[in-house]
Amino acid sequence: MTTRLLSAVQSKAAVAFYAKNQGLQRELPQAFLDRGPRFGTVEFAERVAAFQAAHGLVVDGKAGRKETIPAIEAAFTATRWRHDCLIFRSGDFECPGVRVVNTYSPEGYDFSRYPGHVHGYFPGGQPSALLLHDSVTRTADSCFKVLLTRRGKDGKNMGLGTALMLSPSGTLYQCVPDLAAVTWHAGVWNRVAVGLDVIALLDVSLAPGSPLRRPATAWAPQGYLDYTLQQAEVLPKVVERLCELLGIPFECKRQADGRPAYCKASQVVPGLEPGTFSGVVAHAQVSAARYDGNLALAYTFGAPPSCSTTLVAEGLEGKGRGPETGEWSFPTRYQLGDAVGAASFDEASPAVLAGGDGAIADPFQSSSASLLLLREAPHEVAGAHGSE
Repeated sequence: MTTRLLSAVQSKAAVAFYAKNQGLQRELPQAFLDRGPRFGTVEFAERVAAFQAAHGLVVDGKAGRKETIPAIEAAFTATRWRHDCLIFRSGDFECPGVRVVNTYSPEGYDFSRYPGHVHGYFPGGQPSALLLHDSVTRTADSCFKVLLTRRGKDGKNMGLGTALMLSPSGTLYQCVPDLAAVTWHAGVWNRVAVGLDVIALLDVSLAPGSPLRRPATAWAPQGYLDYTLQQAEVLPKVVERLCELLGIPFECKRQADGRPAYCKASQVVPGLEPGTFSGVVAHAQVSAARYDGNLALAYTFGAPPSCSTTLVAEGLEGKGRGPETGEWSFPTRYQLGDAVGAASFDEASPAVLAGGDGAIADPFQSSSASLLLLREAPHEVAGAHGSE
């Protein structure tokens, strides 16, 4: 669903306005023009309208000289040369402890450069949910390419995208010029949710011999491929910071015992619909065809407090942040991408999904749940999450 701030009449009027005032292009900050829709298009008018709504201006999509252009100049002075911050409603924000690469960086990814992959802006520039995906690709580059090129059953490009990608090295990529922009990544949730893709294969059939392979859980009966150590360490920080920045509650749907509501493929959280919940959502919770996002929920909200492991990586010892209750230590030794030995977590009794139809065990209940310090692989897998 495309979210538009302007009516058809307003859009037409705005396009006509820009056709008559081509000189305005020279008066707008280059940072505003560089990473957004082409000047004078309907999409450009929508971007201006989103800025106007976020800054309390009259929303008409026209960058007038009296109010809108001065406001854009003031807002973009701070972000013009910033490549390492999150950008939301034209403001730049740090993400402490996380390397951020945005669309203004030469290293960055930008869906808005490709027509049909950014679909307007959230009403008032304000999302109400953060929706977690696993990309089912090895690299951020392959995830980006798959989303750009995926076609539907009718052979047409699906116009997919995502606002954020968390790479295996722990780098967070912002893939739209402003987090107020709408991308298509989760069906009806597109109109309210910012998408975050954790770059992970997840599916064991794609790398059956991987040291990241973990045993079966209720939400992944065939087992799953874990995140890298870097991802596991920064993901809770990223989700918490995004919730703070976007004004979204740092909370998720939970089971009866308080743990996150994990969903296997063919199962969803009953009654979880856009407008009924504001917080963090896993793709698996809202799409019966998917089981991605469960692992991200677990690392962010759900690790059992009893889990205990120690890391020795290339001679460096340290502690990782426990996804729920503090820190853990890692007694397992690692060598440049190869795990030696395995740590085990205490088993916990399975809980029943609140309102659901089965027992969904915590991903951390299984043994051999050790993490891996991994460099980004150069291989690509044409996977990426779907938009169902």
